[in-house]
Amino acid sequence: MTLTTAVSQAATRAATRARLFTPGPVEIPTRILRALSAVPPHHRTEVFRATFKRVNEAMRELHRTQGEMFLLGASGTGAMEAAVVNLMSPSEKALVVVGGKFGERWMNLLKAFGIPFEKIDVEWGHAVDPAAIERALKNSAGITAVYSTHSETSTGAIHDIEAVAELTLEEAFSGTTRRVSASRDGKERTVEVRIPAGIKDGARVRAAGEGAKSAGDASAGDLYLLVELQPHPRFERREQDLYTRVAIPVTTAVLGGEVSVTTLSGSTLRLKVPELTSSGRVFRLRGHGMPTVGKPGERGDLYVTAEIQIPSTLSPEERRHYEALQALDTEKVNPS
Repeated sequence: MTLTTAVSQAATRAATRARLFTPGPVEIPTRILRALSAVPPHHRTEVFRATFKRVNEAMRELHRTQGEMFLLGASGTGAMEAAVVNLMSPSEKALVVVGGKFGERWMNLLKAFGIPFEKIDVEWGHAVDPAAIERALKNSAGITAVYSTHSETSTGAIHDIEAVAELTLEEAFSGTTRRVSASRDGKERTVEVRIPAGIKDGARVRAAGEGAKSAGDASAGDLYLLVELQPHPRFERREQDLYTRVAIPVTTAVLGGEVSVTTLSGSTLRLKVPELTSSGRVFRLRGHGMPTVGKPGERGDLYVTAEIQIPSTLSPEERRHYEALQALDTEKVNPS
């Protein structure tokens, strides 16, 4: 019997025998078993480099990432150990989520390498509440890393999904919705998430029960949208207040008058400019800033900085007037 025949027969027996499905090890396809029976190329040859590159690119596609992939010659526990020993030292402190066997393994690895840690216990089969992690990070100083298992296969629990929503400042001002693609039970679906008016940069919007579905009767996790506000060409946001600039003609700055100010909502206000207004003066327009989330009647303020607008061209008549002003200024400095 040849080696190839033996391998093929072994694979056939493996494919037909009764077996218990667990997270791993898994049945190995026949073509992989055949490849394992060949002499491997030396790791410094071009053949190995090409194979490694191909596998690395395939792993990126599999995991839907453009980031760097690390291929480790170890079990999952080896990867977990690498994440502990390469990121932590005994002078630092970690936060660990324990909701299954792999959560316990994170905890045991931290113990083994003498890393101080705080623990969040989660009922097995349930996902961790992100608010619990947030509270732990706020209440305990010195935590530099959080160790958690996204898919706790020992219990069938999957933790919440987070996506990023890029918003314009106008969308954050008036509120908007985002349609997010999410996977459940191997099928892609679209979830519409409402984003409230006044949302801040870095805020998270929760869509309860719209995350991944855990195994068994455990409830689904939540879907979170992480808000990222795009820079605005005319307005700057600071908490609930808005800041902008307005051009004021030099004659209005000297003699006083009014200029138009366009708000973020698109409405136009008339700003009274007192005489002898200098460049850089800041005017406060109450109640024309960002709304407060959940309080539509509560608004921040709009701060407007004056920029004196120097004319780019002068008509002959304007030149005569400016020359007359210049003569008056000269007379003030050098009185006869």
